[in-house]
Amino acid sequence: MNRSIQAEGTFGVIKEDHGFRRFLHLKKEAATK
Repeated sequence: MNRSIQAEGTFGVIKEDHGFRRFLHLKKEAATK
């Protein structure tokens, strides 16, 4: 059980980081237009 929680936590962090990067990229695109 502990292992699955760890995997889920790591995946959640990766997903969050990916979303944050996309958000920054969108902000940059909007700023240049």
